[in-house]
Amino acid sequence: MSPSPSPGRDFLRSRPVPPAPSAEFDQWLDACRALGPESAPALLDALEHGDEGEQYGAVVCLRQFGYEAWAEGYGEELRYTVRFPDGEEKLIEPDQR
Repeated sequence: MSPSPSPGRDFLRSRPVPPAPSAEFDQWLDACRALGPESAPALLDALEHGDEGEQYGAVVCLRQFGYEAWAEGYGEELRYTVRFPDGEEKLIEPDQR
């Protein structure tokens, strides 16, 4: 599946998460927050269809909007659990593991 065009996905593709703690990481978080919570659907899409870097960025960025997100397993066993701000949970099995 081809990635969905959106500011959220474009952000994740063009700005990998820098090492933390650092000024660059703080700037990255500010840029992520500037996307706003309306970027959450694109970030969730990145967990399912993005590459490893996009998936990591999506987890970090989703947390800025009140989501809990974490990975479990490795390789073919990799899964993401996302808890939405309203308490709903979703299990995501990424295309690229």
